Amino acid sequence: MLEPCILTVQLNYIMPKRPIRIEDLTRFRHVSEPRIHPDGSRILYSLKELGEKNKNRIHLFTVDLFDQTVKQWTFGDGSNSSGIWSPLGTEIAFVSKRAEGGPQIYLMPTDGGEARPLTKLPEGAIGSMRFSPNGKKIAYLFRETHPDFTQAAADARKSSGGSTPPVTISSLHYRMDGDGYFGDQRYGIYVTDVQTGETTRLYDQAKQDFYSFDWTADSNALIVSHPIFASNPATDVSNDTMLRLDLKGKSKPIMGLPIGEKGSIRCSPDGEWVAYIGYASEEDERGEINRQLFIFPTKGGEAKCLTQDDDVCLTVGVNSDTKSDDGTQLQWSPDSKALYLQVAERGSMELGYVPIDKGGIQRLTQGNHLVYLGNLSHDGEKIACTYANATRLQEIAVYDLGKHPQQPTVLTDVNREFYEEVSISSPDEIWLDTEDGTKVHAWVIKPHGFASKNKYPAVLEVHGGPHMMYGNSFMHEFQVLAAQGYFVVYSNPRGIKGYGETHTAAIRNSWGVKDWEDIQTVLHWMQHQPNIQAGRIGIMGGSYGGYMTNWAIGHTNEFKAAITDRCVSNLVSKAGNSDYLWRPNGYWQGYAYGGWDKIKVLWNQSPIAYFENVKTPTLVIHSEGDLRCNIEQGEQVFAALQQRGVESRFVRYPANTSHGMSRGGPADLRMHRLNEIVNWWQKHL
Repeated sequence: MLEPCILTVQLNYIMPKRPIRIEDLTRFRHVSEPRIHPDGSRILYSLKELGEKNKNRIHLFTVDLFDQTVKQWTFGDGSNSSGIWSPLGTEIAFVSKRAEGGPQIYLMPTDGGEARPLTKLPEGAIGSMRFSPNGKKIAYLFRETHPDFTQAAADARKSSGGSTPPVTISSLHYRMDGDGYFGDQRYGIYVTDVQTGETTRLYDQAKQDFYSFDWTADSNALIVSHPIFASNPATDVSNDTMLRLDLKGKSKPIMGLPIGEKGSIRCSPDGEWVAYIGYASEEDERGEINRQLFIFPTKGGEAKCLTQDDDVCLTVGVNSDTKSDDGTQLQWSPDSKALYLQVAERGSMELGYVPIDKGGIQRLTQGNHLVYLGNLSHDGEKIACTYANATRLQEIAVYDLGKHPQQPTVLTDVNREFYEEVSISSPDEIWLDTEDGTKVHAWVIKPHGFASKNKYPAVLEVHGGPHMMYGNSFMHEFQVLAAQGYFVVYSNPRGIKGYGETHTAAIRNSWGVKDWEDIQTVLHWMQHQPNIQAGRIGIMGGSYGGYMTNWAIGHTNEFKAAITDRCVSNLVSKAGNSDYLWRPNGYWQGYAYGGWDKIKVLWNQSPIAYFENVKTPTLVIHSEGDLRCNIEQGEQVFAALQQRGVESRFVRYPANTSHGMSRGGPADLRMHRLNEIVNWWQKHL
């Protein structure tokens, strides 16, 4: 008799992915600062994640280009960042705060051994740093904390019951959003000997803290650029001075260069050229003019623009609330025949290069993505970079110049567990025609679980800047709203970079005209979509996006509700309380003082001037520590709404947050903000 055969079948059940949540923000891991080893074998990078007590933890890692194995180099609860290889790749220099006092530069051997502190700086802040080509010295920026505001001074006052002293100020440049109030303290250029630790302050004569510098090829000097003004940075034409600085601190101006901004300085490996990104104009101080690539002979001579026929700006940022790296902007090829850079256009960021003999930008990558430049291997065959798109956070990648692919090879997968668990909505790209024939670039994210037979409420998002751009970046806020059941629509109206200089300059001295026409075009499109409920559309935005939100509710009642975040409402008052000031009769015509004939242009473009007829329920979000758009801008909006009896709510975040809180603030407050947003839309949409 045959025995019964028992067949066992195993079913592989795949758990459906869940919608993204607000608290997923705490799970994101962010990579940045990719630096390829000189021999091209591995890439050094920083990885940031949320640690204990709501504080970020940053450590250094490497990923091997051949087998993609990952090695962690620093450990502990502190933060270690700004890692760079020595020219021979035998050491890693990085910035860390491991002991009492301020941060220091450390050196770690790559063949094994503990990191050693190189510097013994007083309490302060360290900026960018670079090894000399011969590897013997490191140049860097450092700003010492005023003695009255060190931790030791604060502890002494706490013990004695003393009061916090005043900040004394003698210059208009005394604060910066995200950096706080530093009074008259300024960054200087320092050089430290790698073997002895001997430190020299070479230069500290800049009135503002905007330096760019690089070593000359012979390691004997630095080429330095910083802003200079004849007398007053609020009234004079902005111009960056360029100088040669030797290792004894003697500086010599480099003459014959055009007026204007000069940043991202890079000296060619053969010692013949200096490259920089800037512009040659007396008009621009708010960023609407394209930043271009220039070179000039190291020994002196006329500067030549290599990108004058390319209608692109080389310093454009792409908006994201999860991006941690904006790239290095400019790198020489090892043979000094070309410069590598990143090019932002129409929502994407690409790698490109410019041959110095012909000029003109040649694109290397192509796609709906963001590729940010790191550096090149010594043989010039590989480029370290980061890669991201609308459904993926930044990862470390490498671009092989010998193969010329359209996309780099992604080497890391630091958020894999998150992707495996969570459903992420991919945006659809659209182009809309305005009445005057302008094309408006926009994207649409459908609600989670979208069904074509249903209708949904929608949120129109407007970004800040105004000369930033939306694009192919992962936006946690947008994904959360889509997960809550909303269509999310975002666009790049006129005034935005990435579509040519004419597109950007369309709102110079004219906010609320062409940009508002484009926003209305997007709104009209939304109102006529079969799956969007026309009467349940809200508008929201931050910074300039807050300006446009305020403008919208002052000019139409078609939005069901609004959220204005870190907003601009009154250009007259903002002209005097921001961390940067507008030059009279510059980007804006007129003055913020001196009578109606001087302020009328600013007032006529101020949203608060049109609040007489506002009826839209509005949530106001602002940080008390916002030095870019002072909190009084939000206070004016809330006061006007309350006085008019319009339903409104004001959420004020503490003074230890800044204008960029939604992108880089404490995780608990960022989640609180998102909950406020979700609750407001649930109530009104």
